[in-house]
Amino acid sequence: MARFHHGLERYEKILQLLVPSSLFAALAFPSLLFGQGSLTPPGAPAATMKTLDQVEARIPVDAAHTPGDAANQFIINQPGSYYLTTNITGVSSKAGINIVANDVTLDLNGFVLTGVAGATKGIVAGSFNASRTNIIIRHGLLRGWPGGAVDANYTYYCELERVNAFNCPNATGLAVGWFGSIRHCTASGNGVSGITTGDTSLVNDSIASSNKFNGIVVGGDCVIRGCTVTYNANGPGINSFGNATISDCIANNNTLGIQAAANTVIRDCVANNNTSSGIYTLDECKVTGCSMLNNDMHGIQVGARGAIRDCTANFNRTNGISGTDQCTVTGCTANANGNGVAGHGINLGVRGTVRQCIASQNQASGIFVSGDSVVVENHASSNGLGNGASAAGIRTISGSSSRIEGNQVRDNAGTGILASSSDLVFRNSSGGNTVNYSPTSGANFAPIQSLSTATNALGNFVF
Repeated sequence: MARFHHGLERYEKILQLLVPSSLFAALAFPSLLFGQGSLTPPGAPAATMKTLDQVEARIPVDAAHTPGDAANQFIINQPGSYYLTTNITGVSSKAGINIVANDVTLDLNGFVLTGVAGATKGIVAGSFNASRTNIIIRHGLLRGWPGGAVDANYTYYCELERVNAFNCPNATGLAVGWFGSIRHCTASGNGVSGITTGDTSLVNDSIASSNKFNGIVVGGDCVIRGCTVTYNANGPGINSFGNATISDCIANNNTLGIQAAANTVIRDCVANNNTSSGIYTLDECKVTGCSMLNNDMHGIQVGARGAIRDCTANFNRTNGISGTDQCTVTGCTANANGNGVAGHGINLGVRGTVRQCIASQNQASGIFVSGDSVVVENHASSNGLGNGASAAGIRTISGSSSRIEGNQVRDNAGTGILASSSDLVFRNSSGGNTVNYSPTSGANFAPIQSLSTATNALGNFVF
C-alpha cells in the first residue's frame, strides 16, 4: 500500500510539470470534469431581433409617410431624417419634394429624381414668405426639372453635398440661401446658372459646366475653393459679390473666367481660353499666383488699388495685365499679349507700381504706365512686334512724373525706355532696341554711359 501512495505522489508531480495548473486540477480530480447543477433552462429565450425602426432610424419618402398635394409629389413637414427608397419620376405641374419644416436631413440615397415636361422643381426648401433653416440634402442626382433641381434660395444654413444637377432647361441647377454650403456637387447643362448662393456661403470642390449663363454665382463674404467652371456660354465662370475669397479654381472656356466685386481675394486660380477676360475685378482686390492664358481680351483686369502678385498672363488678345489707378503689379510675367489689338504686356493707370516683372514679345509696349508711377527692376524685351516705333520696352505717358529705375530693356522694336521729360530715369540698362532711350537727357535723366567708361553709379547704361 505504501508503494501505491508513493507512486501516486510521483504521478501528481509529473502532471504539475507537464500541464497547466487548471488542466492539472481536472486530471487530478476527475469529478471537476462533470457538469454541476441543473441543465433545465429558467424560461423561454428572449427576443434578439431589432425592430425596423431600430435598424433604419429614418423616415422614408413615400406616399404613406410624406404624402403630397396638388402642387407636390411629396411633402416633408416635420423635422427629422428622411431618405429615398427608389427613383422618383416627376409629374406635370408638381414639384418632386417640398420641404416645409426646419431641421431636416434628406438622403437621396444614390437615387435619381427625373423631371418631365410641365413639372416644376425637383426639391424645394423654403419660399419668399416662409424661409427654412438647417436643411441638409445629400447624395443623389436630379435631371430635367424645368424649374431647377434644388431650389433652396430662401434658406439659412442649408447644405448640399454630392448632389448633381443636370439639364434643368429653364432655371438654375443648385441654389442655396444665406450661410449655405455646397460641397462635391456638379451642375451642368442648366438653363440659367449652375450653382448660386446667398451671402456668407461656401462652394467647395464642385463643378459647374456648360450652363447657359454663369457657372457659379455667390453673394458677399463667400468662399469658393477648388472648383472647376468650364464652357458656361453667356456669363462668367465664377461671379462673386464683394469680400469673397476664390482659391484653387479652374475657369476655362467661359465668356469671362472669374468676375469679382470689390475687396475680393483671388489666389492660385487658372483662367484660360475665355471669350472675354480671364479675370476681371472691381476696386481693391488682390490676385496672387494665378495663370491667365489665351483669353480674347485681357488676361487680368483689376480696378483701382488692385494688387497683382506672382501671376502669369500670356497670349491674351488685348493686355496681359491691365489695371486702373493706384494698382501694384509685383513678380508677374506678361508675354506675347496683344495679338488682337496690339495690346501691352502690363498697362496701369496713374500712381501705379510695377516691380520685378517680365514683359516680353508683346505686340505693343512691354510695360505702359500713366502719371506718377513707379517702374522698378523689371525686364522688358522684344516688345513692339505689332506696333513698331510707337511701342517701347517701358513707356510712360507724356507729363507722367514717374520713376523708372533699375530696369533692363533689350531688343524692343521701338524704344527701350520711352519716357516723359518730367520722369526720373536712372540705373537702367538698355541695348539692342531701335532707340535705346527717348529722350536721351533732361533735368531728371541720369547720364547715359557704357559700363567701360561709366563715371556715375546712378547713370543709365547702354550695352
